[in-house]
Amino acid sequence: MDYSITFARHFARFVFLLLHDPLNTDEQKVVLRALVIIAREGFVMLGARAGQLTANGTSLPHALSGVTDVIDRMTVHAIRTIDVDRNAAPADMLRIARQLIAAPSASAPVPGRSARLTRMNATPSASIPAQAPRVTPTNEPFDFGDLLGDPLGDPLGEVMQGELAAGSPALLQPRASGEASVETTLKPALLKAVVIDLARSSESRAQGIAILARAGEDGATALIEQLTAEAGPTERRLYLDALASVQAGVPTLVQMLGDPQWFVARNAANVLGEMKARDAEQALAALLHHDDERVRHAATVALMRLGTALSFPTIRGGLKDGAPHIRMFAAAALVGRTESNVTTLLLDALDEERDEQVALSFLAVLGRLATPDAVTRLNTTAEPDKGLFRKKSAALRVGAVQALAECSSEPAIAALRVLQGDRDAAVRAAAVDALGRRVRLADPA
Repeated sequence: MDYSITFARHFARFVFLLLHDPLNTDEQKVVLRALVIIAREGFVMLGARAGQLTANGTSLPHALSGVTDVIDRMTVHAIRTIDVDRNAAPADMLRIARQLIAAPSASAPVPGRSARLTRMNATPSASIPAQAPRVTPTNEPFDFGDLLGDPLGDPLGEVMQGELAAGSPALLQPRASGEASVETTLKPALLKAVVIDLARSSESRAQGIAILARAGEDGATALIEQLTAEAGPTERRLYLDALASVQAGVPTLVQMLGDPQWFVARNAANVLGEMKARDAEQALAALLHHDDERVRHAATVALMRLGTALSFPTIRGGLKDGAPHIRMFAAAALVGRTESNVTTLLLDALDEERDEQVALSFLAVLGRLATPDAVTRLNTTAEPDKGLFRKKSAALRVGAVQALAECSSEPAIAALRVLQGDRDAAVRAAAVDALGRRVRLADPA
């Protein structure tokens, strides 16, 4: 999404909050901080024309929060455009938003004129100026105490002044990082809002990741906090991808592995495994002897995912673990391994497995391995009973047929053809379906 659209979306939300939720100072501050960041990208011209709110000429949907409010208030004040200079002052953004929601005064600008947001250090006028004086941006700090005016009746102004009185930066805190550069430390509340916004809007995702990357370890920490919370699978995938793009956070996660609270250590291990953070191998290995089984299991799964020297011994041990889900994950982790004894390990584990659900997962993995020994074992499992008193599980037979369908070798296909005539209806149907899918894939037309 163009930065101007992102700015307009946040500005509309800001106006909405001031109008309809004036006591919600937490979100107001977060949105204002986002506006400060986005304003660095360049000039933005907000326009209200023919019932549409535009940003640099592009219309915004009315369904977005606050869009209709901005249109209505610009119409009331006879403002055609609001021009926002690059690096516009946060205090001026707040001033313009405040005055938009206020009742028009006798000194309101004439129709067709523009209001301009610049980075300036001047006391705001009583109404939106038709043409605010332009001042060259400087690196001097803003005096929010002067610019925000009397905070009474203005919760956002009151909170920001309270932060200033406590010596805390209201928006951004410059931090020298070299002879010719200046970094900006973003407060956690803003970074959290940026992270949450990743899942809400695919259009602004690239910009959000860029902000988090600039924040370095602070941005990674914000992502980690959301990852280790109860995030859904979609959000979790987004946060993991963003964390990989940010290329930070591993040291923070490794430190979390030693947290005395079991769930903190477990969550950190899970994230490190999903990141495939090889640098965390030794720290994860130390958790294999953790007092809490949940932490041990998380560390085991993480090590299996790393693909390091320690991964294969962990997988081998996982196939014999007392927890069924660990045995199932260990089997799945064998796919893609290059060791010569991968199939043998899984066949031996299958011989000893007594849990049918775990055995079914082993059969599925044999189908993905598709080695000659794997196909032979799958065919043997899928075949009907040959002894008078032996009774194979129908579920295991069907599972073996489905696994054979994953193999493209001639012995696997030949076995499926034979199984089309099996006496068991479920086995027969599975074989017919498997061969039918192969035909459809070979000839999509």
